Amino acid sequence: MFNKSNIALVASIIAAAAAHGTVDVFSANYQDYQGADNWASARNANSAVRQFPADTGYVGGDDIYNPSLISCGSAGQSPTPTVVTTQAGSYVNVHWEGSAGPNGNSWPHPVGAVMGYMAPCDNNDCTSFNSADASYFKIFQDGHDMSVPNEQGWIDHMPAGGSNGYGLWGGTKSMLQEGSWMAMQIPADIPAAQYLLRVEHISYHNMWAPQHYPACIQLNIESSTPNGSPFPALTPAGELYNWESEQVDVYQQNFYYDVNKVGPALYWGASNNGGTNAKRRRHHADASH
Repeated sequence: MFNKSNIALVASIIAAAAAHGTVDVFSANYQDYQGADNWASARNANSAVRQFPADTGYVGGDDIYNPSLISCGSAGQSPTPTVVTTQAGSYVNVHWEGSAGPNGNSWPHPVGAVMGYMAPCDNNDCTSFNSADASYFKIFQDGHDMSVPNEQGWIDHMPAGGSNGYGLWGGTKSMLQEGSWMAMQIPADIPAAQYLLRVEHISYHNMWAPQHYPACIQLNIESSTPNGSPFPALTPAGELYNWESEQVDVYQQNFYYDVNKVGPALYWGASNNGGTNAKRRRHHADASH
């Protein structure tokens, strides 16, 4: 029979065995908030981040049309009772903890894009909202910049050929230059409402078989644009990606990647990458990592 110490041990083993990672902290309004575990821990109820699958596994190409999986991952369909309030126009900064990097705690798959989406929650209540019903607009994307060289170092899965060592991925930038943070700005003109913020790593180290790693955070957005105003154009979760956008081979010669062809169009008030402003606005969260 399991006692509390047995349960705690099992939970720690599950967490330690996680092959990829979780969002362990995020910041909004210069305040840090705890992330979620990849098991049904008691602290998950106090986090606005929805739960991660036990193996922190990815959503593969066969499941991109399944809204129950691609929206918030296999364990993130159910809501959490916690919502964090922030303002339209402000920055939200998300830290991914994994098992790679020089300190053994960084996201392990750098070859890929990073994305940010938002979805208004039905009835203006994310605490009762099934993510399979979500429809999103894209607020952030950072793909492959061929104007700068790759940073190799400790990174695994880096193509030796194909792109000839050139081009900086959004995932690489997040890990090496940003300390495994993703920073994105909430569009200033969206209506006041409760939203899912969907942040995602898309890893391309497997040829023609991208791995999607979504995470969802429940936010209450205060805005000068009143509740009830029209939302940006929305795309159902099961229509975010398609077979064509999954056909990526980073190992081919003369490799080229167009982030604008992956997912719906970026909302006009949003950003292609976090940039200097995002780094500057992340100082509070940096103090704890």
